[in-house]
Amino acid sequence: MVDEYRAKMPFPQKICQEERDKLFVRFAEYLRVLEIKIPFVEALEQIPSYTKFMKDILSHKKDWRETQTVLLTKECSATIQNSLPEKLKDLGSFMIPCTLGVSCTRTTLCDLGESINLTPASLIKNLCLIEEVKPTRMCFQLADGSTKILSGIIKDMIVKV
Repeated sequence: MVDEYRAKMPFPQKICQEERDKLFVRFAEYLRVLEIKIPFVEALEQIPSYTKFMKDILSHKKDWRETQTVLLTKECSATIQNSLPEKLKDLGSFMIPCTLGVSCTRTTLCDLGESINLTPASLIKNLCLIEEVKPTRMCFQLADGSTKILSGIIKDMIVKV
């Protein structure tokens, strides 16, 4: 008959440390109200689990005085709280309505700063801006690798947002 396998805890020293910390708090409470009417060495012999705590106190590794609790707000850093902020979903693209000329209203992506926009020639004809188009030999290479040959450029076109 084979014994059943029991998995060991991955970090048992952490659990032991937590238990020791609880014992230390209780030991510090006992020290505050302790009155010894027997020799000190005899008291340490009777309480063997407290000898390590006594050594820690005497070597200043632990402080026997009361510890204070600090209340943390929600704005504390994630490092102190050992937690990361909740992950939010992607809001998508930010679209704003804009008007070209008098009659054409469209929604477009929000853009910060200068921009060069490709506008179909049919839209330019509908807006009656064909006389403002200046011929050019420029071509754009797009992100997908394709190139677009421009029929002309309109500079400083007014766009109402």
